[in-house]
Amino acid sequence: MEKVTNTHCKVHIDSLLEYFCVDHDQLCCQYCRKKHLSCQNIMSLASASEGIQFSHTVSDCMKQLKALDGTCQDIINNRDHCVAVLQTDVRRLKETLSKNCSIDELENSLNEKLEENLKTLLNEKQYAYHLKREIESAHERIVFTTTHGTNEQVFILIHTFDWKLKQLESNIGNAIEGLQNITISVEDCEGKKDTSKIITVQRNPSEIIYRSAILSQAQTPSQSAATLQVFQYHSRINATGKAITGMTVTDQNVLLLCDYKYCGSETVSAYTDTGIFLKAIKMPGPVWDVAMIPGSCKAVVTFNSKILGFINTNKLIPMKSKPVLGSKHLAGVAASQNEIMVGDMGIIHFLNIHGQHLRYLKIRGWAQYLSFGSNNRLIYADHDSINCIDLSGSDIFKIQIQGENMHRKIVQDRRNNIYVTGRGTNSIQRLYADGTLDRLVVDVYNGVIDPLAICFNKDHDKLYVSNNGEKSILVFRCS
Repeated sequence: MEKVTNTHCKVHIDSLLEYFCVDHDQLCCQYCRKKHLSCQNIMSLASASEGIQFSHTVSDCMKQLKALDGTCQDIINNRDHCVAVLQTDVRRLKETLSKNCSIDELENSLNEKLEENLKTLLNEKQYAYHLKREIESAHERIVFTTTHGTNEQVFILIHTFDWKLKQLESNIGNAIEGLQNITISVEDCEGKKDTSKIITVQRNPSEIIYRSAILSQAQTPSQSAATLQVFQYHSRINATGKAITGMTVTDQNVLLLCDYKYCGSETVSAYTDTGIFLKAIKMPGPVWDVAMIPGSCKAVVTFNSKILGFINTNKLIPMKSKPVLGSKHLAGVAASQNEIMVGDMGIIHFLNIHGQHLRYLKIRGWAQYLSFGSNNRLIYADHDSINCIDLSGSDIFKIQIQGENMHRKIVQDRRNNIYVTGRGTNSIQRLYADGTLDRLVVDVYNGVIDPLAICFNKDHDKLYVSNNGEKSILVFRCS
């Protein structure tokens, strides 16, 4: 992957791109600009690119890539399903062949048809994987450039990326157009000698479609998110730490990981959501938990001490740490657009987004982890219970999960359902927003052993889980 975007003109290779012609939607160097002297809207690249990293242009591009990636995965899953159906059809047909048929000849014909169609399905699946790798590479390049590059480099990358998106959309559209669901059947072969006329291969158009993320967003009215029902193991992300006690994702879907115990380097590690390591961010102490401040490019970090750390999530660099008045052992952290909430022994501190102390609430126990929902309720976990309070400190509910005495990280989904990490039960369990127990989400049978931390990605279609002592993060697909 290229480190950052090349800012040199492709025509005048020794000249830098320094201007943008709005009239012609074209990047220009000092020599290209001479062809646009009559144009009314020529801007410096610095002006044109201001604020690009957090613009709708970048987020729309990421959404389109995500939609394309999802369609490729649909193709892969569909081809796998067709292979399974085809193999099942042929196996059952072999088991029920009529005694009146030339069985050996018919089996040979079936095997030939099976091999021929399996080859087609495999080729279609491999092409979908090829397109998926292209999309993931493009996504990683955008994440890397928005993280490490200048505004000008981001602008150039996104501007020149339009043709790539159109090419990918065209390739996926052509791939879908040729997809067919395949089944095989055998007619009654009594009195028939030609087995090729007995075997029927049926082909029907696939139900897979591609919808542009931007068009879907424009055409679909806003609705409440559906409750997630399926959590399927997808992959692992190799991580440097062995005790990931805190994790969150940035607006660019960069995964931030806190390794509290084993790393010793006092760092927050940053990865793309596909597992590419980006940077180790040096912090002033062993890191415990981390949370994004919504609508900002800032994350807040705790250390089980009396100070708060901050990270610029745009550049992935540390910011100045702040002591918290009256604190003892700051642990769990959550944030709204206006306030930071930090768990302590018997106290939850409220600070403004710059780290200045505003007020505190007295609580029972030690708030090792916090989660703040869109319903303005604050959930906190101590060792043996999950507690919910409103912002005035009034109790709403308290629940103790059977067999669990080591609660860890808690998160909420878009419907304010609560996901609880349980070391005692080796599981992630879900509570409804009112605190009643809903269901087991994943457990030891899904690879969850002594879990410490969880988080969703921005779109809530991936769930990340860390296990104590493992140098990897489990990734589950959610739907």
